[in-house]
Amino acid sequence: MDKYSIPVSIVIAGLFVAGAVLLSNFYSPGKGDDLANISDAVEGEEENTMYLNALPVSDSDHILGDKDAKVKVVTYADMECPYCMSFEDTMRTAVADYSGQVAWVYRHFPLDFHESAMPAAIASECLADLEGGEKFWDFMGKFKSDMTESGSADVKKIAASLGANATEFAECYDSGKFSEKIEGNYNDGIAAGLQGTPYSVIFADGAPVGVIDGAYPIEDVKAAIDPYL
Repeated sequence: MDKYSIPVSIVIAGLFVAGAVLLSNFYSPGKGDDLANISDAVEGEEENTMYLNALPVSDSDHILGDKDAKVKVVTYADMECPYCMSFEDTMRTAVADYSGQVAWVYRHFPLDFHESAMPAAIASECLADLEGGEKFWDFMGKFKSDMTESGSADVKKIAASLGANATEFAECYDSGKFSEKIEGNYNDGIAAGLQGTPYSVIFADGAPVGVIDGAYPIEDVKAAIDPYL
């Protein structure tokens, strides 16, 4: 996968982020002060304002739900990250429960210590490009299922099972066509204050208003979203 490697500076930043995750147990939900942290972030206290640097949602983003929803939760995630997988379920539930008022936006942040993260990011983009945007979400769901059941996933087989032509998919996958997009998502996450995945910025009426800093359950996510509806 050398031809798809993030440039050296991004790899170094990724290692720094990964180290921060491991040192701080950032991934682990359920700490006693988690709800306080999410409340502080939503209120926009000074120490948490890096989320204001997150890029606005655009047509290049993957959006689950109504693209005109009042609230959009923009999540920077690694498809192989188990806490990201958990948060995927949470956000799919939120989109369904809010009936057009909330949308979920996914941005790539593949971590170096997850072998399948970058292949999954590339494959999901190629599949969406070849077969339509909905296939991105289908790929994510199938990838999660395979990883959960067996601990591994063959991204090319997943793409084929979702209708991709093998030759066209291989050409896209090997071309590096989406390297710049994935790198851009990664850089945007760092600029927005990410120190581990999943990391989400809440946008209300097109403007960033707070963060969901971890894999919170649906009750906490709704508590963070509700003030902006």
